Amino acid sequence: MLNTYRYLEILYSAADAVLDTLEKGGNESSDAAPVQNLEMLSTVINPIDELREGRMKQNKLPVYLRANFEIMIIPGESETIMKMKSVNADCVGSLSLIEVDVTRIGNVKPRIRIATYECDNCHNHSYKAVEGPTFMPITDCVNCISTKNAKGTLKFHPKLSKFEKYQELRVQEPLVHLSDGELPKSLKCEVSGELTQQLKPGDSVLLYGILLPVTQNTYTTHKFVLLADKVFKILYIKQLKKSADKGIKMHSDLARKIEELKSDPEVYERLAYSIAPEIYGHEDVKKALLLQLIGGCTREKNDGGFIRGNIHILLLGDPGVAKSQLLKKVSAISTRGVYTTGKGSSSTGLTAGIIKDSSTGETVLEGGALVLADSGLCCIDEFDKMDDYDRSAIYEVMEQQTVSIAKAGHCSSMSARSAVLAAANPVNGVYDVKKSVFVNMNLPAALLTRFDLQFLLLDRPDKNADAKLAEHVVGVLRGTTDENSGVDTSYEAVEIDVMRAYIALAKEFEPKMTQDIVDRASEWYISRRSEELQDDIYNGDRCTYTTPRSMLAVLRISQALARLRFSEAITMSDFEEAVRLTEQMKNSLTEALKERRAKKKTHPSSQIFHILRRMRDGMRRKLHWDGWLDVADLERQVVSTGLKSKHLREFIDTYKQLDVVYMGNNDTQIAFREDIIIDGV
Repeated sequence: MLNTYRYLEILYSAADAVLDTLEKGGNESSDAAPVQNLEMLSTVINPIDELREGRMKQNKLPVYLRANFEIMIIPGESETIMKMKSVNADCVGSLSLIEVDVTRIGNVKPRIRIATYECDNCHNHSYKAVEGPTFMPITDCVNCISTKNAKGTLKFHPKLSKFEKYQELRVQEPLVHLSDGELPKSLKCEVSGELTQQLKPGDSVLLYGILLPVTQNTYTTHKFVLLADKVFKILYIKQLKKSADKGIKMHSDLARKIEELKSDPEVYERLAYSIAPEIYGHEDVKKALLLQLIGGCTREKNDGGFIRGNIHILLLGDPGVAKSQLLKKVSAISTRGVYTTGKGSSSTGLTAGIIKDSSTGETVLEGGALVLADSGLCCIDEFDKMDDYDRSAIYEVMEQQTVSIAKAGHCSSMSARSAVLAAANPVNGVYDVKKSVFVNMNLPAALLTRFDLQFLLLDRPDKNADAKLAEHVVGVLRGTTDENSGVDTSYEAVEIDVMRAYIALAKEFEPKMTQDIVDRASEWYISRRSEELQDDIYNGDRCTYTTPRSMLAVLRISQALARLRFSEAITMSDFEEAVRLTEQMKNSLTEALKERRAKKKTHPSSQIFHILRRMRDGMRRKLHWDGWLDVADLERQVVSTGLKSKHLREFIDTYKQLDVVYMGNNDTQIAFREDIIIDGV
């Protein structure tokens, strides 16, 4: 339909005629259904509205302006969904069905459709139909001029005027429809009547409506009278998501490829390899990213709370280990993937902000990257470059999955059920193995514990690994994929469309966990906490922390693995793989620190110093300790580690000269300098 508004006027006239027929001859009709519908309609309509509509009808005002009912046009199943870039001048005046993401929502306002005026002299009512954005009010009473040849003054009568609910919003082209480097298009929309207050920022919807031109006012500017702004008049709204993957359409070829993947015993490894085939290595990282795309199951509790199912991942490490490339690849695969950088993002840009409308001067709420990625994935590169204030804005999103804002009179909470994938570099550019992870990354513990998985990617010299990496890079640059090219071709890569469809189907499953899984998870959690406590006692520092969030992370990863198999139950193999990924993550964080410890312990003096410090820490727990330790006890512990007595004598001579330790009681006791000074010796 190229003239949709005219067809709407005809539909309103036809519906009004049907209602008149039912109202006049309803009691004589043999069909009871229309009469019941008419009676139901009469109970809904306000008597004042009915009186006003009757008077306007007598004055022959347009039906579509005065009617007390609304006509909604619903698209058919075969209607073609258009991309926003295709909605151009050829679509003006015709019905269009477009898929969009809502970015900004305005306030609901009353918009006048028919203005009613009352004369001060004769009390006659005059009406003015308003069909555009502006109108000229009536000032003179026609009845007084024609009957009394006098000029009567008209006053606006709001009670008898016809208003409708009106709301403006701005939508954006879905990111999945964009090619690399393309900027998303935005479009101003207007909605009225019962369709208002149905959308919020971050919603992914299908809009059915009419594209209309809005020309510039000629009395404000003479330069742009030939140009017109676009506005989309919405007639029907269909929500696309509780999940962002609901809009994927299955066809026969896609269904066949998914069935082949389901029957493949190596589907886990193959899909992980397909995330970024041109990036060499990082097998466990790719598996974790695949499970992040699938996610776990969100559990809603009876008290209104919930346990999130999204998996958050943090990639740490040296520059040049393909962290940014992995983020961009995963963002492209996700149906609602948003990619941003830390330095180019503020707290408002990540969560939500208050925007002042230049035309009306009012403030409206606009969602940020995390809101636009609702039920999707938000990738944040250069995470370490963000200011602490901006970085703290995502704390609520990562755990509560909402964005709360209280600014400029707006106090609301928006859904931000997005998984977070972040990448960060060390503080000084290169990871220092002499320092712990927390010192290298300079990130607060409250933020690190919110990430389910943290992988440390280091660029370490290794002859064999470097040779394979060089062959792979050269083969990728040459564009060859044969066996002699050096390119890793362990598995056949899966197309992105197939991966999206497979992940969408996997998200429909809600796997349950058995009591065996619960018991095994409790055992793992208790043993892991005990190991970390012992590591803290004997080594003096702790590399990683296992918190209750860590146990929930393992269970979420287990659910994602069960979903990957299209299973309704979590098996022990799923849990063991989740534990393996978690332990691999912890090993990547602790391996560098263990190397530092090993280097420290290679020299006998360093080992003896460590033993002496451990003995001192144990004695400090006792009451009335004078700060001295027996040399005989120290010698027994030194010999038990494989060292000799001469190493102990060399240690004592060296550290006595440095005034680190003191000897007492005829060299039978040893003490640290600070211990005996504190005790006043």
